[in-house]
Amino acid sequence: MDLIAWVQDTPSWALLVGVVTPFLVSIVNQPQWSKPVRQTVAVLVAVVLGVLGCLADGTLGDGMTVLQVITVVAVASHAAYKTVLHHVTTPIEEATSRRKDYDLAS
Repeated sequence: MDLIAWVQDTPSWALLVGVVTPFLVSIVNQPQWSKPVRQTVAVLVAVVLGVLGCLADGTLGDGMTVLQVITVVAVASHAAYKTVLHHVTTPIEEATSRRKDYDLAS
């Protein structure tokens, strides 16, 4: 499969966007926020990125594709965060936090 065909494959780019999503979420999330708020932010970022991806891909009019893309982005984001990126994104959250005295471990 050549690069152009891969880029035009909607599930493939949705998976890639999902893997990158935790980095974007960690910039927005603040360590002092409650867990439900932080999870809501993560889901909303995945939804927005999925919709923007469908808009860029030209498949925004197909509701089933939009739901599939949002699901792939959200699941890939969660899997990447839970398996590998949790240890990488935590320092990003602390560095971008407005409160520098907050300990994420507590």
